[in-house]
Amino acid sequence: MMVIRWSAFNKLGRSKIVRSSYYWAIFVPIAAKVLSAIPINHKLNIPSSSVSLVLGVPFTWELLYYSAVFFALGTLLYHVCCPEIVKAYDKYSDFSAEGKGSADLLCIVFGVSADQTQKIAGALTDQQRLEVVQRFCGKQQIVMEDVMNMRINTIGISDEVRAFSFIRNCADFQRPWHRATILILYAFGFILFGYVMLQNLWSVVALHMR
Repeated sequence: MMVIRWSAFNKLGRSKIVRSSYYWAIFVPIAAKVLSAIPINHKLNIPSSSVSLVLGVPFTWELLYYSAVFFALGTLLYHVCCPEIVKAYDKYSDFSAEGKGSADLLCIVFGVSADQTQKIAGALTDQQRLEVVQRFCGKQQIVMEDVMNMRINTIGISDEVRAFSFIRNCADFQRPWHRATILILYAFGFILFGYVMLQNLWSVVALHMR
């Protein structure tokens, strides 16, 4: 299933605006209640003149609320399901800057914790694990049946950059249904938000055209 890759969501997932959608989902109903009492067009009486002030904009609060909810759900799913190697690191230098290397890459490959005592969500398929072991661990003769039973080996220092790129690229395409769901949630969020903005832009323009 060809869907947008995980890394395409990184900017949105890390964006402070999108990540704040949790707060917007709470704030919007409160703001709607408060501002619903404010008239859109209010006249301020000044001696010898009358000034018309636009104090409110006729937001479709329900749509703005649902937009925030869609963004919040999409962001939550991204943070829960996106493989850590994709979510946290754009390139090998980011990975190595945290003091991580061969052992950490293999923990990702085999789906175990850093101390190798706990199983974690694997980022690669069995076939991809086999390819990593064959290409970067000097185990060209190993077969699929032996991969999960082997002791975690070492990736050569000269191969770490290539291994990182290969592993991250494989992880980037994992869990296609989760990626598709996030894409749909973000799309609905942007559509509703865009509709609200256009609707209110037109309302303001129409108000001044009268």
